[in-house]
Amino acid sequence: MLKEEIAENRDKMKDQSRIKRFKYFWYYHWKPVLLGMIVVCCIISYIRHFIEDSKEPSIYVAMVNCNIISNEQTGLLTDYAASRNIDTDLNPTRLDVNLQMSENRNDNLDVANSQKLSAFLESGDIDVVLAPQWVMESCADQAYFENIETILPDDLYQEFEDRLIYHTYEDDGRVPIAIYVGDIKKVRALYDEETEPYLAIGNFSTRQDAAVDFLRYLLEE
Repeated sequence: MLKEEIAENRDKMKDQSRIKRFKYFWYYHWKPVLLGMIVVCCIISYIRHFIEDSKEPSIYVAMVNCNIISNEQTGLLTDYAASRNIDTDLNPTRLDVNLQMSENRNDNLDVANSQKLSAFLESGDIDVVLAPQWVMESCADQAYFENIETILPDDLYQEFEDRLIYHTYEDDGRVPIAIYVGDIKKVRALYDEETEPYLAIGNFSTRQDAAVDFLRYLLEE
């Protein structure tokens, strides 16, 4: 019965205006059309993200317990890239601001974020970590951070020598693993007053030169 009704209406529509034919088509086919549009949008979005994720980043900075929830809330890496004439279309900057963890709590979110941070440091994806001291000490237990004394040029090391925190390793002894940056303007604005952020450089990063340069950028006015 329905097929006969559709066939009859289709014959009637042949002599109607384009607007009426469109309304007829939309009345009977809006669901599959809408579903098709959603599928196409999802495919385009997936391809776009796949292409972006496949690009080699110029720098990857992870911020733990910062006071922002979106990259759009800060121009930290945008300004850094502009100051270094980095073509972010070819080599985008990456900033992770969603790593929220508690020192005295161990719920699912804390565990998930801790595992993500560890995995990205171990894989060499993360170049720079900004985080409270207890996070730095926890990561240093797994040797995730570079020796600050050996990675920094002399002028930068002297600049930060009195801001270092150390970790003691069985083989290497007492090693500087992070720098206090809580009073640097570009960083201070991204953390609450009660949070004291430190900066460390990933031990497995292949962009350690960029990480050092980013630290130098933080000092620039």
